[in-house]
Amino acid sequence: TGWAGLSERQDIDKPLIAAVNGPAMGGGFEIALACDIVVADEDAYFGLPEPRWNAVALGGGAQRLVARMPRAVAMGLMLTGRRMGAAEAERWGVVNEVASRGTALEVARRWADEVLTCAPLALRHTKKIARDAWEGPAFTDQLAQRRKDVADALFRSEDINEGLAAFREKRKPVWRGR
Repeated sequence: TGWAGLSERQDIDKPLIAAVNGPAMGGGFEIALACDIVVADEDAYFGLPEPRWNAVALGGGAQRLVARMPRAVAMGLMLTGRRMGAAEAERWGVVNEVASRGTALEVARRWADEVLTCAPLALRHTKKIARDAWEGPAFTDQLAQRRKDVADALFRSEDINEGLAAFREKRKPVWRGR
């Protein structure tokens, strides 16, 4: 379904497990945040750098990050575009387990084997109850419209071209705020 599909779909009733073995930045982090269990290689790192390039994490990252970790820590990451390593992500509860270098997929499969010992109907209903509790109003139609409005405004701004050019040219952007 891709990252946009994961962020918008409310009917994903099967457990989703991510095995992250490198950078999970922007959309990659949003995919991991949409998963129920996240295993990360010890060298993996995570971040939502979008504000550094005049963008916003509109694929569910902004909502899910504040639901998965303390608000102040999540806001610090999002408002600076800073990235965090696997150990820090585990400490804040974003990652379930840090795997030795090169073993994230193997460890994720172990998690999957444990999940598969459970009853499918019980898993489906457990996930629905948990999702309703933590997502609550965060994924309502009203918020979806707000995210669309934000994206539209950003893509109409002058700063969008500067952000894209700076990213391409690997330089600091010069913002004008318009």
